[in-house]
Amino acid sequence: MVKNATFVIGMGMLCIAPVASFFLPWKWILATPPNATYEEIKASHEIFHSFLIVYMSGIFTILGFLIIYTFKWSNVPKAKKKLWAALIFFGSVFVTPFFWYWYIWKPFKQTRVPT
Repeated sequence: MVKNATFVIGMGMLCIAPVASFFLPWKWILATPPNATYEEIKASHEIFHSFLIVYMSGIFTILGFLIIYTFKWSNVPKAKKKLWAALIFFGSVFVTPFFWYWYIWKPFKQTRVPT
């Protein structure tokens, strides 16, 4: 059972961040002026590729952690572990916020003691 608030909120931010930042790199591609020089276009593409490498590395790290979390902790029902692992792998950033809410946030919220 998850009881650390920093972990729960941090995982929530990591699950939502890829969805929120999905449209950010398009700024560099679509905002390139039509009369840009070759150097400006090349610089824009280098920034885009650098961002893409960091973005994909982060996503694979988050997905890997969530798949491990699915099988290691008891929050996910035993009958649904394989289903959720497949959904996380194939659904990627679109499924992770739902998984976080149902299997990380809700159990944490239910075990908290009101002050």
